[in-house]
Amino acid sequence: MAKYLTIQNNVDTSIVAGDLLGQIGFASSVDSDGGDSIAITAAILAKAEGTFDASNNPAAIVFSTGPSSTPTERIKITNEGHLVPITDISYDLGVSGSLHFRDVCLSGIIFNDGTYQTTAFTGGGGGGTPGGSDTQVQFNDGGSTFGGNAGFTYDKTAQKMYSRSYYTNITDSGNITSSVTLDLDQSNFHQVTLSANPITIAVSNGDIGQRFIIRLKQDNTGSRTVNWFSNISWPGGGPPTLSTATGVADLLGFVVTAANEYDGFLMVSGIY
Repeated sequence: MAKYLTIQNNVDTSIVAGDLLGQIGFASSVDSDGGDSIAITAAILAKAEGTFDASNNPAAIVFSTGPSSTPTERIKITNEGHLVPITDISYDLGVSGSLHFRDVCLSGIIFNDGTYQTTAFTGGGGGGTPGGSDTQVQFNDGGSTFGGNAGFTYDKTAQKMYSRSYYTNITDSGNITSSVTLDLDQSNFHQVTLSANPITIAVSNGDIGQRFIIRLKQDNTGSRTVNWFSNISWPGGGPPTLSTATGVADLLGFVVTAANEYDGFLMVSGIY
């Protein structure tokens, strides 16, 4: 029968997260200098990561090291098998620290020289230095490399982004017979067919500075009206008169000027 060593916590009758289950310390006990030379300089600890009960005992293995005095907890293997830094996000790997990680994240590893390597964390990808030229925003170029293009840039000094062209999806709410809430997180272009009188329109999740368009189309009856959401500043002090003919659409533009406050204006009316 194989032999094994078990270290047990026989003091705490109710184990919770953070409790020490056992520890192995490493030290020199006979160094003639005394002091730190004979103190524990490294340790392997087992710590609870949650409350123990009849069907759960989550624990982590923690590795501690230090140049002097009491060693510091550096890295751990969680109960789910993840390798997690505790006190330092930079670690050396390789001969004499030849490979140095600056950061490790779900999308890959960033090295100290600014290069990176995406790995199986995201199921594929490539690596190397950034694609394109300075200020060009990076994108996945073909699934294996990163690319950049002059059509999409960001100037961090001026804090300005340039895009040659962009578009947004149209969210069509269809035929509305009572009320509708347009979610500005979903699109900057919303379309509503007015199918009753009046239709109450509300908006949600607007961000200050956001611009959005609402396209209102009359149904086969026409002459439908709208009750607008609150706090809209209109030219002339009131909302525009909508087209009344059947099947005709109007475009209205809006800008979120403050929290739940808007500028509104008629862009074009009578679109057949």
